[in-house]
Parts: sequence; structure tokens; C-alpha cells
Amino acid sequence: ASDDGAGGYGTIEPLDPQTRKRGGFPREHTRCGAVAMKCGMTRLWDSNGVGVPLTVLWLDENKVVQVKTEDKEGFYAVQVGAGSRRRKRLNNALVGHFEKHLGKPEVSRKVAEFKVTESCLLQGGDAINADHFVVGQLVDVQGTTRGKGFAGGMKRHGMKGGPASHGTTKAHRTIGSTGQCQDPGK
Repeated sequence: ASDDGAGGYGTIEPLDPQTRKRGGFPREHTRCGAVAMKCGMTRLWDSNGVGVPLTVLWLDENKVVQVKTEDKEGFYAVQVGAGSRRRKRLNNALVGHFEKHLGKPEVSRKVAEFKVTESCLLQGGDAINADHFVVGQLVDVQGTTRGKGFAGGMKRHGMKGGPASHGTTKAHRTIGSTGQCQDPGK
């Protein structure tokens, strides 16, 4: 790895095992995150022919909406807005929030807040793109699972289901017995 002014984490080979163990920035520097949408997955191959799975993410117009400091709020945080939305789709409180902190009538589809350290604060209106992250840096990812609709026991809980034949009628995908009670009974 060469030092190119990126805090000692310059150009790093992403498939190098040492890179994955070491991580990105030291623990005392908590950096701002980004709001992304998962597009899909692919893989890269190393020199030994071993495939490493990769997740492809889409960063949709991430920009810093508000910077929170210890003087005003009691902690350091950066509020990031992603995507764009028509102004009439938001309530007046959110529109006023964007205008107050950005100074222009821009509205974001999704807003997230990231607690950071003082050394990693950004300025309001700064754009966050893929260059914000360093190759080989470890990141914490949080997400929301896509909705699967109203599902049965086999899909929702991974249950086995009933037999396909031998007298089974209309009970192939049911969850079967779910308790030991006989109610009403003697």
C-alpha cells in the first residue's frame, strides 16, 4: 500500500487478506455514512481463482443537509439527504428544514443522521459519493428488507409443509400442528 495522503490508507488491493483484516480508518475517527440502494450483486476473482462476492450499491444524490455540533445539540452528527422529491409531496416542516439548512428549496426523499467525531465533520451542502470511502475500509451496513407480501408458513418461517400425495387434500403448504391443546374438550 502506498501513502497518497489518505491517512496512510492509500491505494489498497481490495482482495488482499491483510487489507480486509486491517479495515479503513482508526476507531477514534467515526466518519459520516451515506444512504444507498442495493442494485444487486456480482463477484471479483483473485489471482488464485477464488471468487469474492460484491454488493453493488447506488448512491442517489447524497448531500449533507445539516451539521449538528456539541455546542448546540450536545453531540456531533451529520444529517444526510438522498434522492430528490417533489416539494408538494412533503409537509411544510420538512420543506422549512431543508430551506433553513441548505438555503435553497431542495428536498430529499430520504434523510438519515450519522453520529461522527469532531474531526470528521462535513459542511452543509457537501456531496457524498463513492470517493468518500476508501478501498478496503470496513463499513457498518443497516438495511430494510424488501416486503414479501402476505406470506404463508413455508415462505415466512421456512417450515416443511405437508406431504404432496398419499391422501393429502388441500394441505400441502400448511404449517401443520401448531400446539398440543384440545379446546374445547374434556
